[in-house]
Amino acid sequence: MTRGHTRRPGYRPRLAAALVAWLAFAPIAVAPIAVANEIVRVVHTSSSTYTAAFAALDQGFFAAHGLDVRFSQTAINSNIPAALLSGSADIGGPSSAVMIQAVDGGLALLAIAGTGLAYPGGTNEAAVARPDAGIHAPADYIGRRVGVPGIGVITDIFFRYWLIANHVDPAKVIYAEVANPQQYDALRGGGVDAVAANDPQLFRLIRSGVGVEAGRFLDALPGAIPIIVYAVTPDYAARHRATVLAFQAAHREGVAYVEQHPDEARAILARHLHLSDEVVKDMEMPKYQADIAPEQIGRMIDIMQRLNMLQSHPDPAALVFR
Repeated sequence: MTRGHTRRPGYRPRLAAALVAWLAFAPIAVAPIAVANEIVRVVHTSSSTYTAAFAALDQGFFAAHGLDVRFSQTAINSNIPAALLSGSADIGGPSSAVMIQAVDGGLALLAIAGTGLAYPGGTNEAAVARPDAGIHAPADYIGRRVGVPGIGVITDIFFRYWLIANHVDPAKVIYAEVANPQQYDALRGGGVDAVAANDPQLFRLIRSGVGVEAGRFLDALPGAIPIIVYAVTPDYAARHRATVLAFQAAHREGVAYVEQHPDEARAILARHLHLSDEVVKDMEMPKYQADIAPEQIGRMIDIMQRLNMLQSHPDPAALVFR
């Protein structure tokens, strides 16, 4: 449990070690290879923002572009950069914040595609308080215990930025790390006064009555920001440029599919993340964007600098695959 300014997650040393190992064995750049049913290992976490890629797999879009995409799920998003650098995954889905912090820490990554967007007016992330907590406005969080999915993760960052935008010092709030699956029990048992939640957990908390909405913190954002990005190492991008382009094309088709078939998109999400139909049937699906604009990454960098999370100011344009 922490009180005070946002501190960096503890994965930075792990990422630095992975970078050293990667540099020691990194081959020189070679010409892009052709795509021919190439196996592409994609690592992700549990989030509805990956649905378009799941759809691209189920609907055969990846296969049509010559890719044999194989998904694997990890519990901790901040482990994804290390998985890319170690070669245990080809493409990863870190949050934009995790990618930026990895680059700030000296790791080389490129965003090749976007997923779901966080944007002012979005309702798939929000603060949820116990009904008896008496939390109705940002100032009510002072001195209260708030569960976040992880210190320094993107939901935590957005919540703290919302407090600042509403003239509340985030240092006056007590934070506890409560993983998404444990937020329901933490609220019901009184272990926290509120949680910063995202879908699909957000919908469950409110629908069950264990919590009430107590702040739409996405409204404080200066514009659209990618929640999750698909990222690769520059070495992989150079050696497998045709593969990256094929992934981008198939993912765009996946985005178009989930936008045109929202009910099937929910079924795809439930199938891949092993969720019940009850959880996803009325859930608001993310607003998807297949391509990434550097200015969107720049907004995330600005927010993280406001929260003193970065040692440098990464160039947004240098973080996007071209």
